[in-house]
Amino acid sequence: MGEIAQKEVASRLRDRMGMDPSDRAADLQTVNAFFPLLPFYLGTRADPRGMPLGNQHLALNKMAKYVAKRGRHTMPFKRERARRTPTRMVILWDVSGSMMSDVDRYLPWIASLTAMRSRVGVFLFSTRLVDATREFRLPYTEMRTRLLQLTALWSGGTLLGAALETWLLQYATSWLGNDTTVFILSDGWDVGPPERVGDALRSMFSVSRRIYWLHPYLNTEGFSPETRSLKMALPFLRRLLPCDTQEALMHLARAVVI
Repeated sequence: MGEIAQKEVASRLRDRMGMDPSDRAADLQTVNAFFPLLPFYLGTRADPRGMPLGNQHLALNKMAKYVAKRGRHTMPFKRERARRTPTRMVILWDVSGSMMSDVDRYLPWIASLTAMRSRVGVFLFSTRLVDATREFRLPYTEMRTRLLQLTALWSGGTLLGAALETWLLQYATSWLGNDTTVFILSDGWDVGPPERVGDALRSMFSVSRRIYWLHPYLNTEGFSPETRSLKMALPFLRRLLPCDTQEALMHLARAVVI
C-alpha cells in the first residue's frame, strides 16, 4: 500500500472510530447502552452447584441448615438465583475493506467486553491475522492510536480461511477450550478457498461447540447466506446472529447464554 493510500485509510479510521482523543475507557459506560449488560450475560456458563429448577436452583445448603436448626422432618423449598461463571471469550474481527464502514459500531462494543472481562482475546484479520488483545487492554486513547498504526490491516480483501488456520496454529493452545465462546464478526466475503474455512471451523468445533457468527447484513430484507465461505461455516455454528445495530448487540447479551 502506498503512502497516500495509507494516509487515506488512517483518515477514514479516525472518522469511523468516532470518539474524541480525550475520551477515556470509562466513557464507554455513557456511550454504550449495552455496557451494563455485558458482565452478566455474554460469555458465561451456568455454575454446576445446586439442582436446576427452571431458571433457579434449589438452595440445598440453606434447606439443610433450616432442618438442623429447627429439628423438623419437613423442609421448605428455598431457592436462589442460578450463578453464572465467566468463560474464555475469543473475538475474531474481520477488518477488511468491506467491514470498514462499521468500525464505529464494533470498536466500543469490543472495548467494553475487554474492559469488563479478564479473559477476552481480540484478533483482527483481513489478508493476515493480528493479535490485538494487548491493544484492547490499554486506555481507549492509547488503544485507538495503536490500532490506527495498523493501516495495512484495515483495507483490502479477506482471507478468512487462512486467518482461522493461523489462529488455530498460533493461539488455540492458549485460548481454545470446551468453555470458550468464539465470535466471528464478518460479512463472509472471502477471496480464499472456502474449503479452508470449513476445515478450520471443523477443527475448532471439535473442541468448542460455542461458535457464533455475527453478520452485519443478517437483518437485511431478502438476505440469505449465499457466500461460499459462510455456507461452509454453517454446520459448525451454534447460531448466526445479526450485529447491524446497537440494539442487535444488546440482544446478544441475552441470546448468547451458555
